[in-house]
Amino acid sequence: MNQIDRYTEYVNWPCEYERLQWLYATISKQRKKGRVVRILEVGCGKGNVAIPLGLINFSEVKGIDVQEEQVRIGNERNSLRNVTISSEKLVDCSIYKYDFIVLTQVMEDLDAYKNVLSYIEKNANPLVEIQLTITGNRLTNRPQNLFSVKRLKKEVLECGLEVFEVKRVYVFSPIIAKLFPRLPLRRFSKIDHFLAQLLPNFLVSSHYYRIRKKRSHLKVVWRAW
Repeated sequence: MNQIDRYTEYVNWPCEYERLQWLYATISKQRKKGRVVRILEVGCGKGNVAIPLGLINFSEVKGIDVQEEQVRIGNERNSLRNVTISSEKLVDCSIYKYDFIVLTQVMEDLDAYKNVLSYIEKNANPLVEIQLTITGNRLTNRPQNLFSVKRLKKEVLECGLEVFEVKRVYVFSPIIAKLFPRLPLRRFSKIDHFLAQLLPNFLVSSHYYRIRKKRSHLKVVWRAW
């Protein structure tokens, strides 16, 4: 059994579990070796992502959410000392120290995500990496083009940030999971994931994004070194 399975409810939900595995693997690979890696998850809910991320070596993880009941459950589930979960708004959170900021639910609220990205651009450290995931669960009741890669890249730029990596994930799985939540999708999701790699972005419903501050911001940092 994968070591993260004990710390998440997503084991039987292939779309969410794939997202968690990507976050875990990407942060583990990209973090600076020999240093503590500090991770913030915005909208952490019950901690199904924040808690297992605490298994990354030399990590400090904080999950924040405005839903107090979800935070209470998350704290009851959490047994890792390097993970904290609190009821807190992003604008009340000091974020400069974090190396990675994880946004797994921000696109569910189309009115707020730009404010979230703008706040991060203004207050996060210059080398922060933002990991934003769109699983496509709302595509049954929201137009798909709202979540298109092209539009997201444009709006990220307007917030002073840039997308520097996009991963295609699923075509049909999130939609089927939404319509038929009890249908086992583990095997199908693997086929669907393979299919997503062959299709153009506009036909893929789920993407993972790695985002950073614009290069002009980074040049100042590199010159300082």
